[in-house]
Amino acid sequence: MSGLRWDLTIVIDDATNGICAGVLAEEPGFWPRINSVRETVEQIGLFERLASARSAADWERATGYQAKRRHRIQFGRVMDELGIEVIPSSSPQALGRSGRLLRTLKDRLGKELAGAGISEIAEANAFLRGYWPRFNAVFALEPRNESGGFDPLVPDLKRSLDQVFCLKETVTIGRGGQVAYRGRVLQIPADVRYGKSGAEAEVREYQDGSLAAYQGKRKLATYDGSGRLLEAPPS
Repeated sequence: MSGLRWDLTIVIDDATNGICAGVLAEEPGFWPRINSVRETVEQIGLFERLASARSAADWERATGYQAKRRHRIQFGRVMDELGIEVIPSSSPQALGRSGRLLRTLKDRLGKELAGAGISEIAEANAFLRGYWPRFNAVFALEPRNESGGFDPLVPDLKRSLDQVFCLKETVTIGRGGQVAYRGRVLQIPADVRYGKSGAEAEVREYQDGSLAAYQGKRKLATYDGSGRLLEAPPS
């Protein structure tokens, strides 16, 4: 975007041409994409379809094929868990009026941030949450129906969003309760039941870098980003 050194990921309501949510990041990738979706479902509600206008190369500019592929698969997994269908970006639905809207944003948003004296990305994202309603008041259309195509979150899903909007990977528990995960060794405490050596577990990685090991819905332990044990649930 002109005047900005950050990448912007937005979710557009195709029915109104309004912006549901938007996230600025140093570069495009998994976390800004799912954060924009999370902000939408938390503030407005669930929706049925998402048309992606990102090219495959935009997934991870700074990393290689494996990281890009992993993040694309994980994004699809998050959408599956939410029951959201992802429409290919080449489809007519994915294009719509988004081009004109993005050009309008390109002209306005850089000026707005500069006028507010904002130079830090966290400050800019906080600004955007108040900016979108003002932008939509000028540029969005009236919805065709009252619901606008969004459904409120059911309580169980609302409570478990952290466990949906994360990275998940199936791993094998080795001897002594050790789990190898992307260059780290996670130790499952000796007093935590997990079955025999060779049993499967799931490692969940959150945006702050912290980790958790699960078997089904049961949490085995939590770890910091280096793999150091933080907490084990009561046995």
